[in-house]
Formats: sequence, C-alpha cells, structure tokens
Amino acid sequence: MRQLLSGVVILRNWNRPSPAKGAARTGHRTLNGEFISAEGIVFGGSSSVHKESLLERKGRISLLAGEHSVSLPPSAKLAPERDHARAELEKATHRVSDLRAQHRSAELAQSAAGTRIAILEREFDIATGQSR
Repeated sequence: MRQLLSGVVILRNWNRPSPAKGAARTGHRTLNGEFISAEGIVFGGSSSVHKESLLERKGRISLLAGEHSVSLPPSAKLAPERDHARAELEKATHRVSDLRAQHRSAELAQSAAGTRIAILEREFDIATGQSR
C-alpha cells in the first residue's frame, strides 16, 4: 500500500487547496475515492455521489468561467484588444508600404513625362526651325 500511494497527497476534500508544497508535482487522493492527477484530471470517486445533469454541468462551467475571468490579471483581459490592435497596425503598415510604392511609381512617371515633353519640344523647335 505504501508503494502504491507514494508521491500521492491524501486530502479530506479536493475542493480545498493542498497545504503540501510538493503536491503540484504529484497526485491527490481524496477520502471520497477521487484521484486528481498532477495535470488536474479527476478520476473515480464514490458512486453514491449525485450525478450532475448536462444543464447542471453547463451552469457550473459558466459559473467557473465567470470566476476565472474575474481572477485574470489585467494584462490577460487586454490580450484580445492587443491582438486586434496589432492586426490593425499590420494592415496599416502594409497600406503605407503600398502607398509609398504608388507614390514612387507616380514620381517616376512624372519624371518620364517631363523628359518626354522636353524631347518633343526640342523636336518641335527643330522641325519649325526655331531655337530656344
């Protein structure tokens, strides 16, 4: 029996935290027969315990989710907003890059058009016999 339960903390009730420091690396055994693994998975238990219906479980899960969201640090609560802002920044960065490329293309087209105008004016002056 001693070998079987080595490294396992025995608790009166699994809803209360364990005072043992090494309990996080081991498992927990309750007096009701449940075993809670180091990963937090609950196994077994007493068959005389009331079985929860699906609605009771969903209600309990939503209650626990609400408690969890309240207990989150402010940084975790702002993570979705941060991710959204980061995505918007990335879109804006790509947009600025595209606009810079369009601006450079327009500058080159303007320069080419100015050169073409100068060449055509020179050809016109030669053709009409005038010099500027």
